[in-house]
Amino acid sequence: MAIAKAQAMKECKDHGSSKYLFHDGMFKAVARQIDRERVKILDISTGNGELALRLAKEFPAARVMGIDASDRLVGEARKRAQRAGLANVQFASSSSTGLKLHKPDVVVSHAAFHHMKNKNKIIGEIYRSLPKNGKLVIADWFKPSKEYVKDVEKLRTIYPNSAGEFDRSWRDFLRDSGLEGVKLPSGYPICPNELSDALKKAGFKKHKVVKLPIADFAVVVGIK
Repeated sequence: MAIAKAQAMKECKDHGSSKYLFHDGMFKAVARQIDRERVKILDISTGNGELALRLAKEFPAARVMGIDASDRLVGEARKRAQRAGLANVQFASSSSTGLKLHKPDVVVSHAAFHHMKNKNKIIGEIYRSLPKNGKLVIADWFKPSKEYVKDVEKLRTIYPNSAGEFDRSWRDFLRDSGLEGVKLPSGYPICPNELSDALKKAGFKKHKVVKLPIADFAVVVGIK
C-alpha cells in the first residue's frame, strides 16, 4: 500500500490536479522562495509541468525549463504550455543528471524527490550546477520526526483555520484515491530537517525548512 500511495501522489502531480489545498500551499511556498524576476528556473521531474507552468505565469520575465524522463509527460506539458500561451517555459526529455546543460539559477522539485534514488548524489549534482547564491527548492512529503510534528502542531495552533482546510484537502485526496489508512512510502523515511542537513553537507551555505500545516509536507530550501 505504501507503494500505491506513492504512485497515487505521482499520478496526482502528473495529471495536474491542483484542486487539493495542500498542493496549492506547496506551489505557493515554492514561488515565495524566488526573489527576483529575471531568473532561470529548472523544474526537475516536472511531470506534466504543473509547477513549471505556474512559475512561468507568476514570473513572466523568468526563463523556465521543465525536464522529465517521460516523453509522454513532456509532450503533455508542451501542449499545456501552448494552450496557456506561455512563451517563457520549455520542456525537455531528460534525467535530473542533465543539470549542467541548463545552467539554472534556481532548481525546483515538487512531489517528485521522494521517487529519486541516491538523493545525496542528486543534491550534490544540483549544488555543482548552481551559481553562487543559487537555490534548490524541494517541495515534497516526508516521514516527520516527533520533534518536527510538535513544531507543526504549534503552527497549527497559531493558524487553526488553515490547518483545518489543509486537513480537509488531505482527507479529500485520500478518499478520492482510495488510500485512507495507508503509510508513507518506505523510500523516503526522513524528516524535513534531515533533508536540510543533507543540503548543508552538500555545501549549501544556507538551508531552511518551510513548514506547512500538515507535518507530512514541507518545502526545504538550500542557498549556495
